[in-house]
Amino acid sequence: MSWSFDDFDGEFAAPISSPPFTFSRSGGLEVNRYARCADSSLYDLLTYVDPGPVLTKKGKPRVHQPPPHKDETAAFYEAQLVHYGLKPLKTKPAAKNALLVSLEANNRTLTVPEGILKLERELAAQFEAKNAVARKEYHAQREREREAEELKRKKRKREEEDLIAEFRKPTSKKAKSNQ
Repeated sequence: MSWSFDDFDGEFAAPISSPPFTFSRSGGLEVNRYARCADSSLYDLLTYVDPGPVLTKKGKPRVHQPPPHKDETAAFYEAQLVHYGLKPLKTKPAAKNALLVSLEANNRTLTVPEGILKLERELAAQFEAKNAVARKEYHAQREREREAEELKRKKRKREEEDLIAEFRKPTSKKAKSNQ
């Protein structure tokens, strides 16, 4: 079975916004293009300690080291604060510290406020409705394009048949006597 765009059940509509949040099917609820990070992953990011260089059997640093740990941006940590209903902070150290304090105060877990979960459900419902309308419009447009192509194809075929028929019929008495 071959795949076509008609079988595509993806996003046809633009994301729905309710500042500072946006919602799309592919990204879910996002703040500044950052989805909510699981609290366990967030704790791992916040408490990361560099293990140092990888050593050889002889105790010397290896020539080829793994790529270094890349910390997330300040915007990421600010987005996580908003996702978990905490006061957003612009600087990276302050945002990381606020998240870490909140995680450690709650046994390494963060809960999403009910208001944000309710907003997520509402935005999801709005997006699905908007996406359904956009999907129908997309398929209707595709059908109109197919019909237009079919009409062009039929017209071209009719013109070709007329041209062939014109060459087959004799045009003068000389042409008739030569046959």
